[in-house]
Amino acid sequence: MATRDYRSETLTVHWDSEVCIHSGHCVQALRAVFDPKRRPWIMVENAEDELIAEAVEGCPSHALTYTRHDDPDAPPPPPATTSVVVNEDGPLEVLGEIEVINAEGQTVRRAQHLYLCRCGNSRNKPYCDGSHRRIGFRDSGTTQE
Repeated sequence: MATRDYRSETLTVHWDSEVCIHSGHCVQALRAVFDPKRRPWIMVENAEDELIAEAVEGCPSHALTYTRHDDPDAPPPPPATTSVVVNEDGPLEVLGEIEVINAEGQTVRRAQHLYLCRCGNSRNKPYCDGSHRRIGFRDSGTTQE
């Protein structure tokens, strides 16, 4: 798992590059903190915790999460049910208590929100890496039963 932590005195932002779909929501929400052209690309000291938390909570893939140092053991509540959303021209969005198990039967990820590749071109299968946009993948997202 390719994760990095960006820490201030009161908050740590966690980034998991394996599930990041590079949607840019974080950059659009708070460019002072999130700038992919800068190294390090996350500067938690550049904004108040509440603004950072709000930007992180808007991350559609949940590649960004955070821990408040005053309450490090408070995980977000899990969704009540597990669901799979087939996104038009995009990935499968899986919400709920999720375990990804490899061909050898090993659990490789536990999560509550994942985007899984549907176009077949991700360089990070089974996770979406945004390749569907690059290749112009088109599919209505409707299913046939």
